[in-house]
Amino acid sequence: MSKIAIFSFSPVIVNGERKLLNYYEAISLEFQKRGHRVLNLITNNFIVDPWNGENTPISNDEEKRVLSSLKKFNPDLIISFNNSKLDKVVKFFDCPIVICEADTPEYFSSKKDLKRNSDRYYYFYFTKNGKKKIISQYGASEKKIFYISNATAVKNKAERKINDIVFIGTLYDRFKIESKKNKINFLNYRSSIQRYEALKKLDVFNLKIYTNRVPSLYLDFKNKIETKPIYSLQQLEKIYNSSLIGFNISHAQAKNECYSWRVLDILASNALLMCEENNFLKKDFGKKISRQLYSSKYDLYKKVKFILKNKNFVKDQVCFQNDIINKKFRWKQRIQYIESIFNLKVESSTKNKIRNQVIVLNRNTKIKYNFLTKFIGNLIVNLLYKIKQNKKLNKNILRIKFFIKNSR
Repeated sequence: MSKIAIFSFSPVIVNGERKLLNYYEAISLEFQKRGHRVLNLITNNFIVDPWNGENTPISNDEEKRVLSSLKKFNPDLIISFNNSKLDKVVKFFDCPIVICEADTPEYFSSKKDLKRNSDRYYYFYFTKNGKKKIISQYGASEKKIFYISNATAVKNKAERKINDIVFIGTLYDRFKIESKKNKINFLNYRSSIQRYEALKKLDVFNLKIYTNRVPSLYLDFKNKIETKPIYSLQQLEKIYNSSLIGFNISHAQAKNECYSWRVLDILASNALLMCEENNFLKKDFGKKISRQLYSSKYDLYKKVKFILKNKNFVKDQVCFQNDIINKKFRWKQRIQYIESIFNLKVESSTKNKIRNQVIVLNRNTKIKYNFLTKFIGNLIVNLLYKIKQNKKLNKNILRIKFFIKNSR
């Protein structure tokens, strides 16, 4: 048995508590099935800006608490998605530390730390140019970079069909763009427009959208959007299995690099995948998948209309999807490879496997906020940003922003 600590980001809050996303839940459960213990650390709980940020802890006390919990756990392997973690982990732990792609390497957090400690890290990538970018941007050693393609834990289960088409994901508002030179902002801008236009084309069908937040751009979708947080493997499985079509429209960063996590989840379910043109899908699933890929908004509309009238086509394609998923895209295969890389001990006893738990480290305290707190806090943040004095002050600004951002 080995102990695995996993740092990951989550935008989902339920009853004031951050929830582990199904993607990380699936990986953790597969480690558990193999006989390992897993500690999940949701970085939103203790880092001010946990996605593409600087890994600034919300307070010194919270940083100490998390590091103390991690020391008690005593991991044999640490995996951090997008390098969203406490930077001091490098200082306090001797075990291998893996930086794993959740997005492309441009979105990794604390980039200076990665460059400064490049010899200390291992890397897992699944995107087309991930390896090249990790070497060029962070000075990583090629010997410490491994290709680990994505997988899924979703299963095809019989459910009564409720929706014709379902989309589970983030709805972006219309991002403002000042210059195409800012690559990340430009990709966000393109993604917001393309996602809205594609979903708008599907609005004439029995479409259901599950998301955390409804931006102003989507107010005309009326009752087609449900703001129920979907985060667990069980929830995801039920929704896809009770839908005829699972829709994917990728963020612009993924379109020439890979395909979204949700693609494999849909392909493993009883829903037919409908996705934008993607050469990586054709490579992995063959020419037959082309019948489920659209090249334009009109092509999307036309193919969805055809699918809804041809249920036998859906059944045949779903069988085709599921077959390839079961052969090539299950987490068990990936976890076995990771075990071989780091010589992780596998638990042979069934009893011990059952005792091994997937643990999620939650926040120590829950702070309640009111409207006045938010109003005063926003005034303070705006003033501090204008002052821009020193690094210590900037960290405090970020911490104030964290508390305002997490006001509920």
